[in-house]
Amino acid sequence: MPDRPIAAGMSHPPVNLSPMTAEMARLNLITKRQRALITRDQAMAAGLSDAQIETLLRRVVLVEMRRSVYALAGAPSSWEQSLLAAVLAAGPRAHASHGSAAWLWGFRRFERPDQLDLLAPIDRKISLDGVIGHRSRELFDEDLTSRLAIPCVTPARAFVDVAGRLRPDAVGSTLDDLLRRRLLTLEELRRCAGRLHPGPGRALARVQGALADRWPGYDPGESDLETRALRAIVRSGLPLPRQQYRITLRGKPTRIDLAYPEERIAIEIDSWEYHGQMRSAFDVDHIRRDDVVVLGWTPYTFTSAMSDAYFTTGLRSLLEAAWARGIGKSGAA
Repeated sequence: MPDRPIAAGMSHPPVNLSPMTAEMARLNLITKRQRALITRDQAMAAGLSDAQIETLLRRVVLVEMRRSVYALAGAPSSWEQSLLAAVLAAGPRAHASHGSAAWLWGFRRFERPDQLDLLAPIDRKISLDGVIGHRSRELFDEDLTSRLAIPCVTPARAFVDVAGRLRPDAVGSTLDDLLRRRLLTLEELRRCAGRLHPGPGRALARVQGALADRWPGYDPGESDLETRALRAIVRSGLPLPRQQYRITLRGKPTRIDLAYPEERIAIEIDSWEYHGQMRSAFDVDHIRRDDVVVLGWTPYTFTSAMSDAYFTTGLRSLLEAAWARGIGKSGAA
């Protein structure tokens, strides 16, 4: 997924406009932390009068972005600035949500939305051009935060609210990506889903299903293929391996994707996407495989072309052979 665009700079040249120097200094402090934006209420709290604000607008020092929301003229514009302007215009406790929040947090499979999603309390209706307004009775403080200086729902709340927009087979992989990037934990998602009731697009059943498929201590691994291998192992009733197990090969520390240290079985997750056309990566993996054998380990490979049944049947045979020799957890499966 391409990197998310971020505004080209949060700061801007200070505006110096006599005889309002003190007031403008306070205005500059506000706009510096708000992507060059300020509301009329904030400007008046900084000491500017209605007449002074109108003067700034007339002289194009300020430019109206939304009703009673202004930007410093000449400041960098961006999608994020437009989103923050909409949040400010929507009033207190309005937050970026749904598709807008998914984009801010970098959810996989989400393009930057053409329309902005905002969430507000149930008693406030959002009516802004280019904005999809959502209202909720369940606007809990635990689900509210900020992202890139924009009031926004948490990744857990965003995931719950957009789960219905994802294909059923993409719900789990999207969640795993968020877990890998430490944007949420399973417990945070579980608590968030438990606080909410079904609503438009929410698809709580999909969220609960994804949670049910992830066992205590679940680690999504470093890739979707590693996660697939782990889930196949769990479904087959085999004991869980250690993930990213550290060993020393030729005096250098390295990691095995999945390992049964007691049985000395090393599972490597191998994909063409990883190797591509790189001969060097191919050679390095085979050298490491030989080094593992020299240490007395049994190497075993899982590739994207293998079926789960083929992988787990072979793995079961390796484990049972080790147990039969009295190595490892005899009879564990």
